[in-house]
Amino acid sequence: MDKSHKEKSKWFYTEHVSETKAVVLLAHGLNLKASKMDELALFFNAKKCDVLRISLGVKPKRWEELFEKDYEKALEHARILERPLYFVGYSLGALLGLSF
Repeated sequence: MDKSHKEKSKWFYTEHVSETKAVVLLAHGLNLKASKMDELALFFNAKKCDVLRISLGVKPKRWEELFEKDYEKALEHARILERPLYFVGYSLGALLGLSF
């Protein structure tokens, strides 16, 4: 099995902890490795945002479940920091985010 299927969701925390502006939930598209979104995660990270780049995995029946778990993590993090939560999704990732 391709190692890309074993990718997990990953946090990118800003180095500017006291200046964190927002939390961003970043979702990849169908047939795209989650790590392909790392460059975009680093872009938001450089803009003083904490980013949770999610991984949907390879089992379509679990995509909503996995998305919801990561959404809840990002939402809780934003609440603790008292910062807004933004969502950026590509293709399938964007469609999943519409439910939340």
